[in-house]
Amino acid sequence: MITLPLLPLSPSTILPTKAHPSDACFDVFAHSKTITDTYIEYGLWFATEIPHGRCALIYPRSSLSKTDLILANHVGVIDAGYRGERKMRFRVHKPMHAWADREPVLYEIGDKIGQFMLVPLQETTILIQDTLASSERWTGWFGSTGT
Repeated sequence: MITLPLLPLSPSTILPTKAHPSDACFDVFAHSKTITDTYIEYGLWFATEIPHGRCALIYPRSSLSKTDLILANHVGVIDAGYRGERKMRFRVHKPMHAWADREPVLYEIGDKIGQFMLVPLQETTILIQDTLASSERWTGWFGSTGT
């Protein structure tokens, strides 16, 4: 078992939780919301000390489909050395038919807005080659294995 040191940044921080012990990720909650012209940033109000040899990946939750948001960087990667507050940035992605009809659906303070997990890292080095081994797929580009 891995222990993740976590620093709440406020007495009212809602700590990351798992709904079930077997869940892959911890759910995280919105504590602050900053709206700009280009994104909406939610502060999670905690920091962590990720163990050496691991990183954290932050993903949107499936509830994202009930909003008009899309995670700005699609998957957040947090390296072990980063100690600042965890945050998530979203962009508004409203269906075109809804632009004039209603305000966008956003997450609100206190909502579960994302999930994170720790993953082990494999130390990797790059080896420059003159050629690569052939493969069945080779360079088929986008969609080359079918729909």
